[in-house]
Amino acid sequence: MVAAKDFIHYAQVYEELGIEFYSRLGARMRIPEIADIFSQLSDQEKQHYRIFAALENRTKPPDKKAEAAPAQSNKSLYYIASQYPALGLAVLFDWAAYHKALECEKKNILFYEQGYCTLDDETEKMALIEIIAEEKKHAAILSSIMEIGRSMVEESMIVRNDGM
Repeated sequence: MVAAKDFIHYAQVYEELGIEFYSRLGARMRIPEIADIFSQLSDQEKQHYRIFAALENRTKPPDKKAEAAPAQSNKSLYYIASQYPALGLAVLFDWAAYHKALECEKKNILFYEQGYCTLDDETEKMALIEIIAEEKKHAAILSSIMEIGRSMVEESMIVRNDGM
């Protein structure tokens, strides 16, 4: 079993990887609205890192800013797609990157849920519960983006088949 100190250290490493990944993914996006989603995810991973760093140093975790989750409604993602038709669905929906991000979120959630039992302090446990909830929101956002992409691909194939 992993000790609490080791768990917190590895959690920081995972958050650093998330920061780097979402920053790179956002920089690759040619659509500002999509890039902004990944910028917000990166910012939230930075907040998680700071919380884990505080837990490691046995200091009070930083107060969470009143920042909204990078929630994008299905309507707004469809709107974004409609504004950039010339780029095509392949640019809008970077399947491999989204899939990798979703798998990383799921692995982090599982790791954090398993690591919960290593923590003794109630403040640490509450901070981890909040982080797990946010990671689940990240996974939901990525799943939503991928689902919208799949439905748009299906719709474009139906239109092509009907138009032939």
